[in-house]
Amino acid sequence: MPDWEPISSSECVEGDCSSQVPDNWSYYRSMGTFNSDTIPVGRNTISISNEHYKGVSGKAFTVWTESAPTWSADGLLMRSLGAEYNEVYVKFWHKLQPGWLMDDDEDGILKIFRVLHYDGTGNIFQFFSTGNSCPVYVIDWKLSPTWGWRHVHSFRCAPQDKYYYCNPDMDYDPRFSGDFNSPGQLGDGEWHLIELHLKMNTPPTSGTEWNRDGIFQFWFDSVLQTEKTDRQYIVEGPAKGWNYIGIGGNQHNVFTDETSGDEQWYAIDDIVVSTEPIPGDYVIGGNQIHADVDNNSIINTTDAMLTLRNSLGLSMSGTNWFSSATTGDVNCDNVSNSTDAMLILRHGLGLSMIGTEWCED
Repeated sequence: MPDWEPISSSECVEGDCSSQVPDNWSYYRSMGTFNSDTIPVGRNTISISNEHYKGVSGKAFTVWTESAPTWSADGLLMRSLGAEYNEVYVKFWHKLQPGWLMDDDEDGILKIFRVLHYDGTGNIFQFFSTGNSCPVYVIDWKLSPTWGWRHVHSFRCAPQDKYYYCNPDMDYDPRFSGDFNSPGQLGDGEWHLIELHLKMNTPPTSGTEWNRDGIFQFWFDSVLQTEKTDRQYIVEGPAKGWNYIGIGGNQHNVFTDETSGDEQWYAIDDIVVSTEPIPGDYVIGGNQIHADVDNNSIINTTDAMLTLRNSLGLSMSGTNWFSSATTGDVNCDNVSNSTDAMLILRHGLGLSMIGTEWCED
């Protein structure tokens, strides 16, 4: 996948945006507030690159958030699920920049992910009662000087013109078991596993109001944090299914001088969406081996030498070569040869892979 970093401010919000978004994604908006003054200078709000990825190689989605007195750094990337689904399971990895700062004086809030139904017409980012998307679920992080470190779950219901804030409001924000900077919490600067489960509520057997039996679950690092079985995603009207996901979102977090435009980043990687529970050992793309040819979770010069040896037709007996259909094929041309060996060597030496045919995710 090529690197992608749209300029701020820019967006593509409806119609065919395929030439402006990464492959298999649908819409985006990148609306930094202080972009010309940020530190480092000129960072756009969202990107996909190899700056912040999980594992030994690959690329991830990064959001650069700004210290601003208003809701800022509105960066979102949306993807169609290709159909409407009554039930979805979501799994992704998430990391805050090491040393991430939160507002000390008031609530710091950060939106990171959403699941929704998009009506298919108009601006997908037009929300509220006159918008084009509902129901919507959004997960936020919040650090409150008064109430502590919390996970926030926001629900917007259908039809949006009558019940955008649901009937009644279903938002809630329970506390995490630890403090923000405690080991094992997001403030530790490590990767953490986020899992979600949403199931639509059922239609009425009589009358017009849908039943209050929708399901919502949230896990943090494989530990169930909250569960609701009374969600009324649809209050009345026709059936709707979940058909889009979105990564990123705006935030309100004054972590330095609010006029500075200072930035800090968070990353999201390895997103999986399924209509069935996702196994804990699920690996995206299966257990494919590309650059890490000895399957030891490290890509280095040893992998390059093994790939070169294999490309010369020498016996791999007695080596740690992990034989598979994709081993050593790092430019995804369905063959492993000396070109792949040179690319692995380049990566192993810590050189930039930008402009090469490196396709390792």
